[in-house]
Amino acid sequence: MTRIRLEYHGHVAYITLDHPPANTWTLASLQAFLQMMVELDSRPDVVALACDIRIAEQQALLGLPEASVGLLPCAGGTQRLTELVGPGWAKRMILCGEKVSASLAYEMGLVEEVVKTGQAWEAAHQMAHLVERQSPSALRACKTLINQGRSGPRDAALPLERSLFLDLFSDANQREGVAAFLEKRLPRWQYGPTE
Repeated sequence: MTRIRLEYHGHVAYITLDHPPANTWTLASLQAFLQMMVELDSRPDVVALACDIRIAEQQALLGLPEASVGLLPCAGGTQRLTELVGPGWAKRMILCGEKVSASLAYEMGLVEEVVKTGQAWEAAHQMAHLVERQSPSALRACKTLINQGRSGPRDAALPLERSLFLDLFSDANQREGVAAFLEKRLPRWQYGPTE
């Protein structure tokens, strides 16, 4: 049974993998996830920051056990984990099959927040609401720059930062954001291409 679901709440999409006891992927759940990504890619009205910020419940154990069954962490798992926690912890978790507690995952930078049991969805919802309040145009530019800086020397991203910064001045969301600030009201963001 595929235990992965996609839900929309305003401009926020939630993907939930519910496959106890370890929330492991199956071929069916990976195929469903791919279909969800295609759907989300066609929805400019949804804030594409999912999975950039990780929240774990206090009882969670996190690990990459693929090597114990003769596989390796796919979808960039070896690279992304190394980038987040460094090569030493990545090797312990991947090569030794070591699982880490939520509190240790927080300390090592694998998750950004640890919450009480049963509170992950609410914490994610609150964080997504904070993201939803930001300009979608600015969010796209910021995420592009963060990812660009991660994939090469930071100085290489600086010309792109200047270019994207200047582009935002001709963006309808920038004008709306300033107007909302001056009028002391919430902005009404436009999703999709803006001019």
